[in-house]
Amino acid sequence: MSTQWQNLCNVLIWSAVEWMRTRTARDAVREGSLGQQLHELSDTEDLTPKESANVMRGQLAAGVDTTVAALGYMIYCFANHNG
Repeated sequence: MSTQWQNLCNVLIWSAVEWMRTRTARDAVREGSLGQQLHELSDTEDLTPKESANVMRGQLAAGVDTTVAALGYMIYCFANHNG
């Protein structure tokens, strides 16, 4: 793998990580949402703040990675079967 490709992959990965961090922050979640409930659990010490963030990221990643994979495969299929 070329250095340029590795650098691009690193930028994309860290962009995705930062995107997830901002979407799971306490002030970013909707009122009444699962995210808010998880933050409230960390207030009552049923979960630590780190644990609640990990649960949210796990749920978010599970939905995002399958969508990204499906879209990527769709683009691949269109590119290879355009006729």
